[in-house]
Amino acid sequence: NAHEDVLTAFETYQKTVYRYLVRTRFPSQAEDLCTKRAIGNRFQNIEKSKELYTVLDIDPYEALSEGDLEFLRLNIEKRHVIGHNLSMADEAYVQNSEQGQHGETVHLMAEEIHQFAKISTQVIASLENQLK
Repeated sequence: NAHEDVLTAFETYQKTVYRYLVRTRFPSQAEDLCTKRAIGNRFQNIEKSKELYTVLDIDPYEALSEGDLEFLRLNIEKRHVIGHNLSMADEAYVQNSEQGQHGETVHLMAEEIHQFAKISTQVIASLENQLK
């Protein structure tokens, strides 16, 4: 549950800050940009969330190293597999992560969850700076 909670907090914080910044900077467009349909679950995907942030001219991921960005991406993928596939790697996970085989169990170690939380916190800190 800890791994899932990291992603849930990460996604929820981003949605909240995104909506706040859009309403503050573009009040006349906020109604369209902040709908459930416009946002959906895009903050569970780095590329899709980057697209949303272009409206605000920010990239909260820019401070991450390529390795940290890839680690974050992999753990977002793992959360999907663990939460929806009973930890069994599906074809999309194997293709996107380039790890394991279809049908294999995806494992999580405590240190990996800790690192996932640490990298997520770096993105959150970058967003915090946008609020100042």
